[in-house]
Amino acid sequence: MEAKKGMVMKNRMRTIALCGIFILSALQATAQDASLAKLPLADPFVLCYNNKYYAYGTSDANGIVVYTSDDLKYWIKAPNLALHKNDSYADRWFWAPEVYYINGRFYMYYSADEHICVATSDSPLGPFKQDVKQPMFAEKGIDNSLFIDDDGKAYLFFVRFTDGNAIWVAELENDLKTLKTNTLHFCLSASQSWENDMGRVNEGPYVIKHEGTYYLTYSANDYQSQNYGVGYARAGTIMGDWMKYSNNPILQRPNGLVGSGHHCLFRDKEGRLRMAFHAHKSLTVVNPRETYITSVEFALSGRTTILTASPDYQPTYIVDSQFVKDSPVAKSSAVVTSGNMRFSVLTPELIRIERSEQNRFEDRASFVVLNRNLPVPAYTTREENGYLYITTDKLALQYKIGTHPVNTDPCAPNLQITLQVNDEDVVWYPGKKDPYNLKGTARTLDNAEGDVRSWLEDGLLSRSGWAVIDEKQPRNDGSLSLMFDGSEGVDWVAQRADPQSLDWYFLGYGHNYKKALSDFTTIAGKIPLPPLYAFGYWYSKYQRYSEQDFRNIVSEIKTNNIPIDVMVIDMDWHLNGKTGSTDNTEWTGWTWNSALFPNPANFIDWLHSQNLKTTLNLHPADGISSYEANYQSLAQDLGVTGNQTIDWNIENKAFYQAFFNRILRPHEDIGVNFWWLDWQQWMIARHEPNLGNTFWLNHVFFSDKKRQQTGRPLIFHRWGGLGNHRYQIGFSGDSHATFPSLAFQPYFTATASNVGYGYWSHDIGGHQQSGANDPELYLRWIQSGVFSPILRTHATNASNIERRIWLYPNFSSMLKAIELRYALIPYIYTYARYAYDTGISLCRPMYYEYPEREEAYRYEGQYMFGNDLLVAPIAQSDKGSGSVAKTIWLPEGKWYEAATGELLEGNQVVTRDFTREQIPYYYREGAIIPLYPPLIHLKSRPNTLILQFTPGDSSDFSYYEDEEDNDKYETAYTFTKITQSKEGAVSTYTIHPRQGSFTRMPSQRAYRLELLAKSQPSSVAFSNGTQGSYQYDSETKTITVDLPAQSCNAALTVKVTE
Repeated sequence: MEAKKGMVMKNRMRTIALCGIFILSALQATAQDASLAKLPLADPFVLCYNNKYYAYGTSDANGIVVYTSDDLKYWIKAPNLALHKNDSYADRWFWAPEVYYINGRFYMYYSADEHICVATSDSPLGPFKQDVKQPMFAEKGIDNSLFIDDDGKAYLFFVRFTDGNAIWVAELENDLKTLKTNTLHFCLSASQSWENDMGRVNEGPYVIKHEGTYYLTYSANDYQSQNYGVGYARAGTIMGDWMKYSNNPILQRPNGLVGSGHHCLFRDKEGRLRMAFHAHKSLTVVNPRETYITSVEFALSGRTTILTASPDYQPTYIVDSQFVKDSPVAKSSAVVTSGNMRFSVLTPELIRIERSEQNRFEDRASFVVLNRNLPVPAYTTREENGYLYITTDKLALQYKIGTHPVNTDPCAPNLQITLQVNDEDVVWYPGKKDPYNLKGTARTLDNAEGDVRSWLEDGLLSRSGWAVIDEKQPRNDGSLSLMFDGSEGVDWVAQRADPQSLDWYFLGYGHNYKKALSDFTTIAGKIPLPPLYAFGYWYSKYQRYSEQDFRNIVSEIKTNNIPIDVMVIDMDWHLNGKTGSTDNTEWTGWTWNSALFPNPANFIDWLHSQNLKTTLNLHPADGISSYEANYQSLAQDLGVTGNQTIDWNIENKAFYQAFFNRILRPHEDIGVNFWWLDWQQWMIARHEPNLGNTFWLNHVFFSDKKRQQTGRPLIFHRWGGLGNHRYQIGFSGDSHATFPSLAFQPYFTATASNVGYGYWSHDIGGHQQSGANDPELYLRWIQSGVFSPILRTHATNASNIERRIWLYPNFSSMLKAIELRYALIPYIYTYARYAYDTGISLCRPMYYEYPEREEAYRYEGQYMFGNDLLVAPIAQSDKGSGSVAKTIWLPEGKWYEAATGELLEGNQVVTRDFTREQIPYYYREGAIIPLYPPLIHLKSRPNTLILQFTPGDSSDFSYYEDEEDNDKYETAYTFTKITQSKEGAVSTYTIHPRQGSFTRMPSQRAYRLELLAKSQPSSVAFSNGTQGSYQYDSETKTITVDLPAQSCNAALTVKVTE
């Protein structure tokens, strides 16, 4: 059996490399924290599971509560109890819960009415329920704690009332719920002089193992005593004699806290051992007890490993679900101030540099940076000969004290930073130009024809090894990065305290591009995960469609068996805008055009019944005219009289609230899933200085959707500048339908990942064109779209442009491309999760993986699609020949060419011919690619998963799943690890038990394994109880193994002998 407690522990008490002292280290609370309530958990237990923390404890009369956290400091209370008294043996006294993940289930050990109990659940959030509402042991007991030894045997430590409170242990049956009462063994009772204050108590056991020795940590004295504390004992066997440490207690009254004890140990996300314990609310008040967290180490004292504790600790705080969990205030120990300069060392490669003549430095979140409260890296600082020096492992900063950081002499700069790139010193100073910046993205591709890279702004990566985020530098649209005011709900815009200040972030990551992006999303916010349906096919066309037209289109799509998930409704859904406007007359509207859509609610319901999501196009600039359906209620909210047009003023919070409630919410209530914003008017807000309209619309619309919690947030709009990666997805606008425009888009899409903007949606086929439709161009664009973040066909309102693929002579080739897209969805969605976790987008340039290879920069028309696929779309005409010769750089290793089934040697440039139906894409050596079987929409999860394996000695892939269209993916999700290995002539393929949980996750799944580029096997064997069959195709050189539906929590293994 496998257990998980803390990080991904195989055992609840995994063998720990004890080499240090049990030390508690603390963080200082910020001023913001002073207003927050402490986490009110007694007997706390912390589980780190799937990169999320869960805290349980004694606190509620109705059952067991659970809190979640990303950082161990700020905790959000789950809306429901993890365990309710109706699902328990008893209806009172729910104490000391501990939760373990074992073989796909969560086990909660707790006490109720002074009896030890166990309940189970599919989720760490619960609901936990007892299969049989009986205690585990007939006599009274509390504080049960699980331990699984190296041999797989499970034991339960708990307290019996035999000599005061005494600690006992018994072995468990394999069900982990039944005590072997004949194995009951006494461990500890109060015996040391410090342990008899207010009663004889040894309780709260927790066991770890090190180098064959068991360490039983426990608490002593009555919990109401100010002298409650933690000690430990050692033993050579579980059932042996336990010897207490002579210098106990190791934790008692740390830094004035009283009643400190009843702890647990766990591994944090970085793998460090930590302790959680409770203490009294104050010197005079015991309850509610509050939770504190420390760091833990072990050390040798002479020849003996001992445990000691320092008096420092980290408080924990409760926040509500709307609280911004990122903390914009850097730790005080990371900050160095010199006059009107302030430096914040955020990572070894990242330093914030500020100057304010008024000493009004900004600790609020900005449009770019949300979180500066990072672990403080090791660094040194000194002043010498009039200079301030700050040195990390990666950077050496030198500042001439008392000067402005910008001066005109590059030979003697007032401020400079030195780093090493490829073992050579590189020096940056303010104002230094960088010709090697690898660029980011642009606001739009409107009217783009061919290569328009000159439109791209600088990105976060450079071959020079450094980049600078200048928060005061105007963006391409003329706006600035402003501040957030920290308000509840939708965080609102604020101006800088000192408008003349400087605010830079120096990134000196060399060519470690992936770490630069990971750290950027740590300070600037994660790339959100779009809902699953967004990765399917979108049909879109700017045309005056009616409801009946859409019904006909959907019917034709279904008749032709075209997979589809999103139907886009362009601007003709609404009544015309006001006449005489100087800003795009007739583009703005908020009321359905009843001549085209007589019953919008029924129409949207019908689209949903066809398994389609929908979005409406918005051009908001003309405001809200008096004839709009909900004008009067909006005018009343805003105090507008006289039926005058209400001007667009989204930078005003009262306008935003009234507008969303009165104008947009009615459409959302009938089923509009998300909004397509199409802002092309004034770039800077008219009522808020330096505020960019594109960024602000994205922030407000995305944040409002997130606040509603009615589906996973999604908007569709243009790029608004750095920080916009938090608001996905991108609408690139109206490019020309030509091969040169198509050829530019792979470079444009991959390069946008350099600023975290990983979900551009292009007009597949091009927006505007002259002349007749080109079936070859449209096919190649669709094929490129298969390996793009979003697959959306679109064009302008021109009768000569056709986007209905079933009307093209090469429809079958287009359909095959879309079917390939749907097959790849499991792979795509997994790497969308990877982007959320790491900051590395689905489409990324070759130089992320190969930063020192010149070819990675030269071959811009190819890119990595996730970690294991290399794609080089065809973007030129074959001029009637039927095939195109494509030159491709294959990095080192072997590459499986999907179009031909050939295994090619890497570390070379190849030229390959591809027919119109073929797409140049390659599997990396050892790749494991999850695929869906044929399907026509993504609303239903297939019962079978196809796994393609390319030859390789050893590799793995973790397949990701969640609920697909809500924000629970932050905490509720699963990974299924799949591995392949080879030893001699035997290749082993294993599907490991699923890790994690979410509501309505499948309990069983069938698998088809496709082993590519293989010879006829001499044998195929199934182990671990796996059932299955296989066949070999000599033409494609593929071994196909079919595994019937089996438990997702079981390990499935196939061994293939050559």
